[in-house]
Amino acid sequence: MEFGHSSHPTRRTRGAFTTFAMILLAACTSAAQASPYVMFRDPQCGCCEEWAKHVRSGLDNAVTVREDRPMAAVKAEAGVPDTLLSCHTMQVEGYVIEGHVPAREIARLLKERPKGVTGLAVAGMPLGSPGMEAGDRAQPYQVIAFGPAGDSVFASYRGRAEADGVIAIQPAHHSRRANVRGAPVEWGADRPLMHRGSEKT
Repeated sequence: MEFGHSSHPTRRTRGAFTTFAMILLAACTSAAQASPYVMFRDPQCGCCEEWAKHVRSGLDNAVTVREDRPMAAVKAEAGVPDTLLSCHTMQVEGYVIEGHVPAREIARLLKERPKGVTGLAVAGMPLGSPGMEAGDRAQPYQVIAFGPAGDSVFASYRGRAEADGVIAIQPAHHSRRANVRGAPVEWGADRPLMHRGSEKT
């Protein structure tokens, strides 16, 4: 009887511990999901703030802005290739986001998590990209995936920040060197599936 009597507190203790562990795990998961993205920028650059607004809205996540480090050092430590440099650099859940990358492509990266990819970049500051809107003025640009797998075209845009401008989606693991200057890419027989949105005039 005493053995049976003493086992009940043990069961209750184990049950309480299990419940506590589940609550703690849920709290940690929520905290991780709510962690702000960190954007490094030069304090003299205004388009970076506009892009941060785009990310906050498009990904429904807080963005912390830091201006306390030399940008050259930030980019070097993040492993951003010299050919893909832009004005700001962001840390997002272990990935590096360089330049005016559309929020929808960041969301796609976080969902797919392709192997061998360190981050995404839009080289330079193309007009029409998020944070660089200038009325009807727009330039074609590409979102480049970079990392140990090499550089590849993640998505191409006609110069509009959202889906209407997407003209091609290239698998992030593709090894073909990307054309980072925004000129049309000539694909061979292995060219990617083309997705054309409705073009606005």
